[in-house]
Amino acid sequence: MIRSFLLLQVATSLAAAFACASFAHGSAVFHGIIGAQASLLGLWMVLGTSRAVFRLATVFLGFTWLVTSLVVHPNFNGWELVLLVLRTALASGAFLVIRSRGYAFHATVKPGEGLPFRIHIHHLLVLTFFVALALTVLRSAEDTQFAMYLYIILVGGGFASLSIVTCWIIFARGRVGWRLFCLTICAALIATALSLTAYFQTNSVATAMDWCLMSTTEATYSALSCAWLRYGRYGVTKL
Repeated sequence: MIRSFLLLQVATSLAAAFACASFAHGSAVFHGIIGAQASLLGLWMVLGTSRAVFRLATVFLGFTWLVTSLVVHPNFNGWELVLLVLRTALASGAFLVIRSRGYAFHATVKPGEGLPFRIHIHHLLVLTFFVALALTVLRSAEDTQFAMYLYIILVGGGFASLSIVTCWIIFARGRVGWRLFCLTICAALIATALSLTAYFQTNSVATAMDWCLMSTTEATYSALSCAWLRYGRYGVTKL
């Protein structure tokens, strides 16, 4: 199961690198897939239960593969690598908090097991408030060095949040329909925030559309990858 999953990840990144160069917004799709795979590596590194040396070697090889795929891409620039490292580090930090609560990635998970899942409307309202506040600060500080740093942090945090929310909801216990509904709403909010962040920083509708497509691709790819593992009886449960 894991072997076929890893082979599928390699094949997908290869296909994305070559195929996505053939259409207008292919670069956004490619970067969304690379970001999702980096977050999955972070999840495996932090929440895995195999020997640390094996996990370190796997993550090193996997991240080297992703960075190489990114660097050789025709539209590569240095900020994309910074963003990849930042979003992976932030997501791994969140997974480390989950690990500190006694949860880890296991095989042969029983149907009723998984991460606790409690989300209410006030959680979405709080998320919307902080997103609006961050966008307001970014808008008022445009064309300054502070705005550039804030832009990088917001984008990195946004993509990391997208990966964390997706993995959490897929590996959580509870009704599938309710979890998928919450995942759709949260992913849409984060994708909208990332698109507005890109628009405020660049004043380009095309760039905002690329960021929206990138975040949608990342959320979809992460959800499908985690669902594949969940279907194979892998999951995140108490140690």
